[in-house]
Amino acid sequence: MGGDLTYRYITDDSFEFTLAFYVDCVNGNPGAIASDKFAILGFFNAKTKKYIDKFEVERNDPVRVSKLNYACVTPPSNACVDRYEYVFSKKVDVGKDGIIVSFQRCCRNHTITNLVNPGGTGMTLLATIPPKTLVSVNSNPVFKDSPPNFLCNDAPLVFDHSATDLDGDSLVYDLYLPFEGADPNASR
Repeated sequence: MGGDLTYRYITDDSFEFTLAFYVDCVNGNPGAIASDKFAILGFFNAKTKKYIDKFEVERNDPVRVSKLNYACVTPPSNACVDRYEYVFSKKVDVGKDGIIVSFQRCCRNHTITNLVNPGGTGMTLLATIPPKTLVSVNSNPVFKDSPPNFLCNDAPLVFDHSATDLDGDSLVYDLYLPFEGADPNASR
């Protein structure tokens, strides 16, 4: 369904990475959900995009997402969202170009109605660690809250999508089309 990838600087080029991954626990394919017990994250040079390394991490137990943001919503009985987290620490040499950390996942379930081909549409989550020449210590911003699971028809979307930054950096927001991730022929 979606996800988020964040990192936090610890010390001496060590970072803690958190991949949050949201899964449709009713309509999602049980085999696909089970295959996500481990996530593989790739590390790439931010300037040249050259592959550097990969890291495999096991997920934590799921947490059921049940928060409702709107009083008008009565959740349908066939709707369920679980949040999985993959958390790990790793020493990373960001070098003079910085590092891109990424996670790709192929394919969405066929109940999604706002994608043309959900079964053939993947997702890419990424975070960029800037080079030390730009900033010596950096953690990326973290969103204040997750978006709502359900929205009401004919009601405005009211959601605080702000973020905080441990380093006190100034934050700027852009809206853009999401990146597509892997497809059925290249799932990872």
